[in-house]
Amino acid sequence: MLDLSDCFELEVIPPNTLSNLSMLEELCMGNSFHHWATEGEDNASLVELDHLPHLTNLDMHVLDSHVMSKGMLSKRLERFRIFIGDVWDWDGVYQSSRTLKIKLNTSASHLEHGVLMLLKRAQDLYLLELKGVNNVVSELDTEGFLQLRHLHLHNSSDIQFIINTSSEVPSHVFPVLESLFLYNLVSLEKLCHGILTAESFRKLTIIEVGKCVKLKHLFPFSVARGLSQLQTINISFCLTMEEIVAKEGDEFEDSYTAIDAMEFNQLSSLSLQCLPLLKNFCSREKTSRLCQAQPNPVATSVGLQSKEISEDELRNPLQLFCEKVPA
Repeated sequence: MLDLSDCFELEVIPPNTLSNLSMLEELCMGNSFHHWATEGEDNASLVELDHLPHLTNLDMHVLDSHVMSKGMLSKRLERFRIFIGDVWDWDGVYQSSRTLKIKLNTSASHLEHGVLMLLKRAQDLYLLELKGVNNVVSELDTEGFLQLRHLHLHNSSDIQFIINTSSEVPSHVFPVLESLFLYNLVSLEKLCHGILTAESFRKLTIIEVGKCVKLKHLFPFSVARGLSQLQTINISFCLTMEEIVAKEGDEFEDSYTAIDAMEFNQLSSLSLQCLPLLKNFCSREKTSRLCQAQPNPVATSVGLQSKEISEDELRNPLQLFCEKVPA
């Protein structure tokens, strides 16, 4: 193990120093050296790490995505915290053993194969200022992010859909995702375009959405019916949002089936702030049994005022979520 964490002044590692540590299993460089060079320059390069056959644990920070190695050890790494870009710091609590944070200074289409492999294996993923990505799943991981638990998407102006099932993507995606944070995605029109299986998002407990100004609804019914673990919904400054749950295409032609299938039994916090066009929680003809058998009141915040849902509203959630939200 080589631990260089918090060596703030470390700027030079002579070339081939790291590649000669052939038995190295762990390399910790968090909050430390980040002046990686391209091969042949007078500093350590990421290519050297590809020559460490036993390396399984890696913490490192790369300022420029252009110096990323094509291999990047992605298949061998069992634990990693890898930050790409010039905005990240190392403070905070890490929820997973495989964390990847990316801010690109170029189009995402230029990502090296090794980075794309890390995307597939990440459990905690931060994507900031993605350029040229319209459809997250089909362009970054066509397998559907099968290992991802936490996803943060911020300040990416080109994203139109998180999932578009008309592209070559599986019918179930994000099967173990626990939290989803979407912020300032100004072109985002839908979380999901098309119909997914109920296996998608089935582990989701937290969703927070802010400043997605083109987003008219959050979930299609095909996704909402599988959200039995959802505990927190926080939506703010989505200026065109009309409903939280809406019908997508021809899904659920039988309205009674839809009612029976969609329950948010674990929901404990609901915040809806600055949504001037919001009309319903869900379509009047497709109602949800929100908080059925929920023992405690749901903490809610609607508009600029907060309140608790009364016991009567819990027994009759249609009163709260199928009437037009007052202005």
